[in-house]
Amino acid sequence: MSTCRVIAVIDADHFEVQVYQKMEVWAYTIGKPCVVALSIYNMARIVSISPEAKQAGVSRDDNVGSARLKCPQLIIIPKNKKFTKPDASLTDKYSYDIRSAILTFCREHLPAAMCEIDPIIIEKVGNDEYFLDLTQLVTSLIYDGFNSRINTAGRVFMEADDRSYQGRQLHNQIRRFYSRDENNSEEETRLAIGLGIVEELCTFVTEETDILCSGGVGSNKLLAKLACKSHKPCGVTALTRGGFNRISASVPFRDVPGFGGDLGVDVKQVFGGIFVNQLRYWLRIHANFNRLKSIVGDEQATTAKRLARGVCHEEVEDKLMFKGLNCSRNYLTIRTKGDFRTELNYLVQNMKERLQLEVKYNKRFAKKIKVEYFLRRGRRQRYSFPMYFNPTTSVDYNGDGKMDVDLAEFFASASQSAERHDNFENHLPNICKINFCVTDFDSFDIVE
Repeated sequence: MSTCRVIAVIDADHFEVQVYQKMEVWAYTIGKPCVVALSIYNMARIVSISPEAKQAGVSRDDNVGSARLKCPQLIIIPKNKKFTKPDASLTDKYSYDIRSAILTFCREHLPAAMCEIDPIIIEKVGNDEYFLDLTQLVTSLIYDGFNSRINTAGRVFMEADDRSYQGRQLHNQIRRFYSRDENNSEEETRLAIGLGIVEELCTFVTEETDILCSGGVGSNKLLAKLACKSHKPCGVTALTRGGFNRISASVPFRDVPGFGGDLGVDVKQVFGGIFVNQLRYWLRIHANFNRLKSIVGDEQATTAKRLARGVCHEEVEDKLMFKGLNCSRNYLTIRTKGDFRTELNYLVQNMKERLQLEVKYNKRFAKKIKVEYFLRRGRRQRYSFPMYFNPTTSVDYNGDGKMDVDLAEFFASASQSAERHDNFENHLPNICKINFCVTDFDSFDIVE
């Protein structure tokens, strides 16, 4: 079997903007520069950006105020509120629809070779983003002489070692791959087959959910993710290792997966906002590497060097849902026990709704729940308390789960668990966050 993996990713474009634009009140924003933000106020954080707003220079680094300065005609869509916090129920619904469409495609619409190999490994990494390991399927298809059918008239691209291919040029290049010429690049041939599969998958998901998606294919997760980002929206792209080296002169290093968090901030402080090829060059110099290592440590500096070379050894994990469940309220101002119980009451109602969604879509019941509160002083301190309460659950003859939650009992158990702590009264003025955490589930059926 070939050592060249074929990893795919599918990601919804401007997901929350699309979801809100399906509401009648916001339908007029389609085709206009708009963002979904936590509120309409200038300091509010932006969570999703339309393509038109991106073209005007708006980015996730902006808040509402700075985005308005860049794009005066920008439309602000404030997130709905529920239980006095941003409401995720609508996006959750579409997220589960996307997952259902991906599973249906993998079960019913992949080539016949699927029946002879193990199921496709699928990993959920966000509400609208999934990785798929197509390595075994592509190997089987090549062995069977399968020729992929790619709609090269659409937004389908291959960032190959020597150049970028699209349209007629991509069509001719793919014909060359299937000629079985010994001089063909094995990586490009395998990724071309993966490209055809992902193009069909994105089309199928859009037809089933009415959510526009982009897709990426590469020999590892990093390359697949970068490929997916390179031709958004509605683009499907394959990126080879050589293609990564070729385009790295025009890719800001912060766009490379892995550099979006604290590591990216630290690297930027040392080297500035440079491109990937520049970072790769600078980190080859021993003095520069040691300079970064003195700030982030040897492990993180080595990670930065690896990411700049497009190297990623992380496997696709078989994960259709997140292992745990957290439901929290942040940035709280609590002075009295009454304030604490008011916030806890909102959270209990929110948690009940989340638990019911877990039963409906993930076919699992909460088995162990704990309540936590965090203190704001110094480094945030966390205090966790197990709850002596579990929702009443059952499974009917059709395999459907049911869950009954007594809100009064749930609230009483949570408040008593936290308030029995010796220092609870002293902690009250410093509590900035309350969280429910499900640490264990019982499954009763497969996910559909």
